[in-house]
Amino acid sequence: MQDSYFFEQLLQGVRLSSLLDTVRPLDGLRFYHGVKKCEVDFRFLKVEPALLKCLEWAHKPGDALQDVKAKLGVQQLASLRA
Repeated sequence: MQDSYFFEQLLQGVRLSSLLDTVRPLDGLRFYHGVKKCEVDFRFLKVEPALLKCLEWAHKPGDALQDVKAKLGVQQLASLRA
């Protein structure tokens, strides 16, 4: 079984949402930051500019990304860069 087939089957029927809509509900979530060695609160407004840059990058035309973009989609490609 190929990996792509496995993921296609795994995600069959799953409703995909945009990168921003997926991350926004995490606002206020408390998590352990391994580098800082302490708990911190996730702040959507702090990461939103970086996510928007990832989306902008994924939307840019480029021969190297065309095949990946065609298979994954812009939102998914941006989430890989985020």
